[in-house]
Amino acid sequence: MFDGAAPVRSVAEQARIERAQRSAARQAQAEAVRRTDAAAAIGRFVAAAAARRRAAAALRASWDGRLAAAAQLLLPPQLEPLPPQTLRLLAGLLVRFYDPLADAARLASLARLLLPPQTQHTQHTQHTQHTQPALPYLPLLLSHPATAPRILARLLGIAVGRVSGPAEPQSAAASAASPGSPSESPSRSPAQYLSGPEMRMLLAYVDRKAIPEPCLSIIHAHLHMNGALSTLGSALAHRSLPLALPEHKHNNLPADARQRMLWINAALQIAMQLVSPSTIATSGISISSHLHTHPPSISFLRAFVTVPLLANVMNDQGVAILARAGFIPAILALLSDPDMVSSLCFRLDGEATLFLTGNLITLFSRIESLPGSAPVQSPSSTLPLSPAMTPASPRASLDLDALVNVVSSLLHHAQKFASETQLSNVTYHQIFKWYAGSTHHLPQHVYTLLLNQLAHLWSPPFVQRLFRPALDIQTASSNSTTPRSSTVASALPSVADTTQVAVSLSATCRMYMRLTSTVLTQSHAIWNKISYTPGLVASLIRVIHMLGPKRQGFALLLASAERTTLETEPYLPILHAFCKMTSIVFITLDQDDVYVRQHPFELAELHGLVMFLNELCFKVFWLHFEAMKRPAEFPAMTAAIDCCRMLLNTLLDMASRRPFVGEDIKTAWVMKPCTKPDFLDAVRRQDRRALLILSNVPQAIPFRVRVEIFRDLVRLDRSQFTDSVRTIPITVNRQRLFEDGFAQLKKFAPSQLKQTIRVKFVNQFGLEEAGIDQFGVFKEFLEDICKTAFSTDFGLFRTTPDGNVTPAVTSFIHEEHLQLFDFVGRILGKALYEGIVLDIPFALYIYAKLLGRYNFIDDLPSLDPDLYRNLAFIKSYDGDFEDLGLNFTIDHNLFGKVESVDIKTGGSHINVTADNRFEYIHLMADYRMNQECKDQFRYFIAGFKAVIQESWLHIFSALELQWLMSGENVDFDVADLRKHTRYEGGYFDVHRTIRNFWQVLEEMDAKDRSALLKFVTSCSKPPVGGFAHLEPPLTIRFVDAEEGALSPGQSSSPLARFGSLLGLGKDKQHLPSASTCFNLLKLPAYSKKSTLREKLLYAIRSGAGFELA
Repeated sequence: MFDGAAPVRSVAEQARIERAQRSAARQAQAEAVRRTDAAAAIGRFVAAAAARRRAAAALRASWDGRLAAAAQLLLPPQLEPLPPQTLRLLAGLLVRFYDPLADAARLASLARLLLPPQTQHTQHTQHTQHTQPALPYLPLLLSHPATAPRILARLLGIAVGRVSGPAEPQSAAASAASPGSPSESPSRSPAQYLSGPEMRMLLAYVDRKAIPEPCLSIIHAHLHMNGALSTLGSALAHRSLPLALPEHKHNNLPADARQRMLWINAALQIAMQLVSPSTIATSGISISSHLHTHPPSISFLRAFVTVPLLANVMNDQGVAILARAGFIPAILALLSDPDMVSSLCFRLDGEATLFLTGNLITLFSRIESLPGSAPVQSPSSTLPLSPAMTPASPRASLDLDALVNVVSSLLHHAQKFASETQLSNVTYHQIFKWYAGSTHHLPQHVYTLLLNQLAHLWSPPFVQRLFRPALDIQTASSNSTTPRSSTVASALPSVADTTQVAVSLSATCRMYMRLTSTVLTQSHAIWNKISYTPGLVASLIRVIHMLGPKRQGFALLLASAERTTLETEPYLPILHAFCKMTSIVFITLDQDDVYVRQHPFELAELHGLVMFLNELCFKVFWLHFEAMKRPAEFPAMTAAIDCCRMLLNTLLDMASRRPFVGEDIKTAWVMKPCTKPDFLDAVRRQDRRALLILSNVPQAIPFRVRVEIFRDLVRLDRSQFTDSVRTIPITVNRQRLFEDGFAQLKKFAPSQLKQTIRVKFVNQFGLEEAGIDQFGVFKEFLEDICKTAFSTDFGLFRTTPDGNVTPAVTSFIHEEHLQLFDFVGRILGKALYEGIVLDIPFALYIYAKLLGRYNFIDDLPSLDPDLYRNLAFIKSYDGDFEDLGLNFTIDHNLFGKVESVDIKTGGSHINVTADNRFEYIHLMADYRMNQECKDQFRYFIAGFKAVIQESWLHIFSALELQWLMSGENVDFDVADLRKHTRYEGGYFDVHRTIRNFWQVLEEMDAKDRSALLKFVTSCSKPPVGGFAHLEPPLTIRFVDAEEGALSPGQSSSPLARFGSLLGLGKDKQHLPSASTCFNLLKLPAYSKKSTLREKLLYAIRSGAGFELA
């Protein structure tokens, strides 16, 4: 039954095979056709090429014959030009067959024929000085306006390529093998074209004075369309860069360099002619469309002004060429249009933009300083440029405001390529720091010279010119007979004038912020140069005060912050720059500057500034907290507020040490919304706005609320270690308490130190002391650790002149001294974590270090008062600094051996002068405060933060952290202490002795009350928030006064003890005693109040009666 299936399968298979064969045959046939067509095409191409070569050879032969005939007419004494028709024929033939390798000599010959006979052997520089005679080709332009201009345009385009190339034409292979970048060594490059008839022909035939319209339009448009400016610009880079070598000065150039200079001037002359109105007036639709999207002026800037160091290389003649053309005013007017700036920067990387900026700045300065031509002529009387380049204002002098705006726009583009941190696809750059663009791989000295160009922006004379309007206002205020604080409303410009000044200053400040965000390697140096301009910060705050129609600048900015984000606030750059500069100035100010001389601000003015900054920062974070969490969308506002906060923190730290006008530092900066109970609830709910206020403007929140937040954070963290299983038992010998504690605790991780630590003491006989650690023994352990660590005999810390301690330079006498600092930091962190108040002998600047803040000269008196006085003398010294004989070194005394240490690279070779004195003062204070013991502080701070999270600390100031760790330096509330006191041994709150005790305590002065607190708790200050937070709580225990009079082995009878407790016995000489580890006062039941007062005061004043329990 299956026999019929086989033939069916065989037929189907045969059909598939036949179809495949037919398909293969068709493909083979198609391939054969393609090969035949390709062979035919190649044949036609070869034939056409051969035909072209034969035609070109014929044309060259014809051209050579006609040139030979024409040459007879040029022999002396015949000086007349060739007939125009002959010139037209020669030019028309040459543009048809021109080949750079074969026809360079023919081009030179024709160029000579096209020049007036009497100028054929003159230097091309003469064309810039004398009126040219009639050109031989000019009659053709008039008689054949349809064809002659186009032939000439093509010929000039060929000439542009020739003058931009090598002296001798090269093959394509040779050109590829030769260096193609201006950074290559000139010695390896082929000789470049520097002068010849082709350049003179270009100068003659692009001159708007010599060529009539509309022929000039056709010529210029053709050259622009074919990239003449770009070609000349590339050639300019190759020829100018070797002249930027330091040894090449304008008055001491080798012969080749002088020829290069002549070429540069000629190229500039040609470019200035091409950038003219005639270029726009062309009839070709495609050409005019191209010129609309690629204006000649933009092409010129992109091709010429981005050439590295061009403005440095140009001689005075080249600068004069640009000055006569009205170059700077026209360019500034052009780039005042944001669309033109976008068009210019579209294809520019960061380096090219900076080279453009540096050249503009240098040219601006050089044109200004040209002899006899300080005010540049109005562009209306100079070479007419394209309408886009014609300045809108007919001012006859250079516009400094326009330069600032243009430079700011260019820097805004270049800033996109700079980064402070190393990211992916970036390279380190001498100017940008981390650079995200393509590099030109130029020699290092080129970037150094570029920095010198840019440095004109922060040179003192230029800075004073830019800020002159503000400084003039300051001068007017200074000359007034009224007090400084009232001069804001008197002897000042009108509101309109003030507004004009403010707009100009806003643009200037914006430029400097973009400059320092672009030239990151010089950012600090730039801000320092600007900030220390005499009188500048005081002038800026006057301007800020006068903003707005009511001259209430602070109120104007606050109202702006209430209405909307500050991103578009026009005066924000002034505030930003002011805060940045003032923060820098305050680095080198001392207490006398601020509080005695009241420089640069009066104290009332300084207080007002703090109040304004505090309210502004609060409103921004309170009203625009969502925007502040998106800095990429609001860069101007976030950067300005960061600077405001930096200055605000500096001033708040200063006010915490010494108030400006007697303000209460606990309440002066508190904002009303943060005083409401629901604010603390919002923090506990993790509300984003409340948390943003807490982390950025903590001083706006009442101190007690922040302390409660801190304790909440600690309690939440401690909840992980509350079970009894997680304890750390240690045993320490009282004779080696520090060493044993360090040896046993150093092996535990920071998280383990947050567990309960049980301490057992071993006495001198090696026996464990009786008793269980119920927190009191651990407190004693902490106190003894600190007492040993801070002892100068131990060698970790040394005593400062004001009685505090600071890490010792010689701490390395301990083999593990850095680990010991880490241990001390952990111990202090553990004390704060457990709420144990210790009397820590630290100056305020050490608490500032724990908060991650830098210390400056105003902290120096507590560490080195002698150095502080010397630096104050140098700051006010007005004599010859050479007499002081100072350099950037500091003497380092180690065990009697004095060594000099450089405080900056090469400091021993840098003398201190009047110009760098502030840098010297800053570096000296910085070395003593931050560098001398930086390793010791680094380990100490790391140990502290291993227990206390850094985010918990940032909500406090240095003074507040001191209060938190060592108690508040205030007269404590006796009623609060009584409320939280415990009684033992039979005492109770209304016991007669207890009543007498509280009455005596109420009658004591603040000094004696502090002494009593220290006597009982070992700390003279109460804990923050009151005695509810004293750990362990204060306890008063009854002791029998009779026991002190009994012989050893005797004990008082129960009846006598009961009578003594009731106060029925006679008062004895037994003194009160204390156990500080338990905050325990052992008080006999004195029957008389007078006796209790006498015994208590004697005990606390003499330190008698201390016991260990």
